Amino acid sequence: MLPLLPPPVRREAVERAWANLAGPGPLLTAAERHQVIRDARDAWAGAPLPNSSSAVRGEAAHWLAADAEGLRPTRSWATSRLVVWIGCAISRSLVLLARLSNVDFYVRGLGATELPLPEPSTAPPTGHIDPAAALTNMWVPTIGQTFAPHVVDALPAEG
Repeated sequence: MLPLLPPPVRREAVERAWANLAGPGPLLTAAERHQVIRDARDAWAGAPLPNSSSAVRGEAAHWLAADAEGLRPTRSWATSRLVVWIGCAISRSLVLLARLSNVDFYVRGLGATELPLPEPSTAPPTGHIDPAAALTNMWVPTIGQTFAPHVVDALPAEG
């Protein structure tokens, strides 16, 4: 079966989203983002365990892709500095995975294969975080309400 062809405006939106995903973000280099993408795709393809060389970020990406609902820390667990750092790794991966799933699932829905990762840029992370972002009762800085949909508010390029 031949893949469906999206209207040009949608194809351009997917290409822009992919270029943004594959490049450096506010907090991760392009190479780090590529590893998160590979780990998530492996989990979606059925890999039972995270890639052992991907460290905490890769483990977060794997489990968020495979079983996001299973990540339910308690308040006492979430108060340690290590867990705040892990929470930041999870949230960085979560934002990237949410955007990746939009692109990958759309492309697959059209009957096409996932877009390949280009060579990663060597540029550093942009560091662009909204100055109004504050750490409140979330694991990561947010703006305004502290609900999951607002995690990206602090990262305008990701939202």
